[in-house]
Amino acid sequence: MILTWATEAGYAKTDVALMGALRCRKQTEEKPSMTSLRGCRSYVVQAIQVLKPERILVMGDAWRSLINKGTPGKIMEHRGLRLPIPGTDRWCYVTHDPETKAELQSHIVTDMQRFTWPVLEWPGNDRPDAWVIGVDTEFDTEGRLLDIACADKETAFCWSLSHAPKA
Repeated sequence: MILTWATEAGYAKTDVALMGALRCRKQTEEKPSMTSLRGCRSYVVQAIQVLKPERILVMGDAWRSLINKGTPGKIMEHRGLRLPIPGTDRWCYVTHDPETKAELQSHIVTDMQRFTWPVLEWPGNDRPDAWVIGVDTEFDTEGRLLDIACADKETAFCWSLSHAPKA
């Protein structure tokens, strides 16, 4: 299935190498524990150092041990971000587990395509001052406003109400 998605994303099968990140997984574990994931990290880092892949897409929970952040949150919070891999000079993108829900599998193809997209510079923190300005908002599941963002093609800023002091 993964090679099919890679082909859909525009890669030749010869451009893709697959590596299991769970060499240390206990046979009795249905879902790998963080201990198992961290136990395998040295094998994965060593393979990255030897093979020097141009692109690394980490699928499922393996990314938590690879970037060595304990329990840094959900995959959806990190999709689309270039994450450095400690112990290497490489970075990765993260995506869903290949066995995820069918409606999320298209995200995997998009995440594979991300490598071909240009890397954009981080916008400045000045007030956007252009004829065309983009505005975005974010709400929690109960409809409360969390963030308001405003940007033009060169600058951006965000008011994060979710981090504001409680009244």
